[in-house]
Amino acid sequence: MSFDVIVIGSGFGGAITGCRLAEGGYKVLILERGRRWNKSNYPRKLSDRWIWNHNHPEKENGWLELHVFSGVTVAQGAAVGGGSLIYTNISCEAPESAFKQGWPKEITYGELKPYYDAVKRFMNVQEVPDNQWTARMKLMKDGADKIGASKRFRKLELAVSFDENWTYDQEDPHNPDKSERFTNAQGKEQGTCVHLGNCDIGCDVDARNTLDLNYIPAAENKGAEVRELTLVTNIE
Repeated sequence: MSFDVIVIGSGFGGAITGCRLAEGGYKVLILERGRRWNKSNYPRKLSDRWIWNHNHPEKENGWLELHVFSGVTVAQGAAVGGGSLIYTNISCEAPESAFKQGWPKEITYGELKPYYDAVKRFMNVQEVPDNQWTARMKLMKDGADKIGASKRFRKLELAVSFDENWTYDQEDPHNPDKSERFTNAQGKEQGTCVHLGNCDIGCDVDARNTLDLNYIPAAENKGAEVRELTLVTNIE
């Protein structure tokens, strides 16, 4: 066994754990049941790999696993980067009031705040620029104002890269060519958001700051190995 640590899964827990251990000098192996996805192979057609089937992963190894129960349906990511590839990019802190009850006294907002800030920096978390509000955002703000809840309305921060110079007023604003390409802090090429609306099914311009573009390459830069399409069935 040539590894100090084997991490199962490359979602938020696995990617960050693998990254921090690799930074600490450990030899890390990250095992991921899903494949690496990018704009060249995102599922788009009905015939593409959408669904992960735990019973037949050798045949159906798409990026989304669904668990349908009587009262709720749970969607899980099956990919290098885990659920970060299928969530809606929202990155918000739990309010201080959430820690008033039900938590060990050692876990406080103040204790977690430095880590909230570290993740925010690492994943380039930011608000939608004021000149790029979507119609839905404007509708929500208008609704809040009309019911007297203006103070409760606020923009949530997103793990998305924006270009403050982008505007709806330009010709063909959503054309991917209007995205500004750049290299992020982990050496991965990305682009800025042009509001295509494809967040949950794969961003065509790489504007979403998913784990496969930050924590995972940071781990690999420190020597970690990531093995895709590797399903762990038991631990001995």
